[in-house]
Amino acid sequence: TLKSQLCGLENRFKTKNQIESSKIRDFLNSVKNSFKLLFTKKMLFFAPLILFDGFFLGFYTGVYPTTVGNSKNLENASAAVGLCGLMTGVGGIIGGGIFVFGSKLLNQFSRVAIIFGNSILMITAMLLTLFNHPFSANIAATEEKPKVFGEVKRALVLFISFANGFCDAVYKNVIFSSITEGFEGQTSYAFALRQVKNILKSLFYYFFKFLDAGSCAICFFINTKIDLLTNICIILTLLIISLCTFIPFRRAIAK
Repeated sequence: TLKSQLCGLENRFKTKNQIESSKIRDFLNSVKNSFKLLFTKKMLFFAPLILFDGFFLGFYTGVYPTTVGNSKNLENASAAVGLCGLMTGVGGIIGGGIFVFGSKLLNQFSRVAIIFGNSILMITAMLLTLFNHPFSANIAATEEKPKVFGEVKRALVLFISFANGFCDAVYKNVIFSSITEGFEGQTSYAFALRQVKNILKSLFYYFFKFLDAGSCAICFFINTKIDLLTNICIILTLLIISLCTFIPFRRAIAK
């Protein structure tokens, strides 16, 4: 009958309004809980690692290729810049692939051990960068020779690029896995990346991107104002701070 049809439509509209209201409440609760996460002690310990990773990203995508291109002591330096990008990509694929295909093996090691081992490789790459390039090469083209080696060695340029891509992939995988482990039970607020529609619910995601992209932008901004040595000193300082704060963060997870 007409009356029953009208009642059915009314109930349907009520149900739809209830669903919409429930979505709004869920969104507001997600915002509230996300803000709470941003100001916790664990987040305070975790944030330096994100800042470091962003600065490191700016270095190996902007500062180092510029350094290679400006090192005129290197034969066909412009072509070497393209090879740098290729090797960085290869390193990133292998670094990420290890976490995907070697997860069972990596689970036998703590995240602290993984990040310390990765940091040793990164520090080695940074030192080789200083040994293999003039300190002013990131600012302008130069014919200067490296302080340690007599000339810029192409093989080291490719190894450094590979190591940079590899190390960044490992750092990012440790960051993402630590988010999941560190905020267990709050993952929907801290790391809502499994479904695209949930990204908007995660202020943590935007906080992560803000720190990561912000520090990367700072690295690009100061690149032409400081030499290569100062750039690397800043990166290593951030790395040391990150390692010192990451240890208590992992201990807090273990409790």
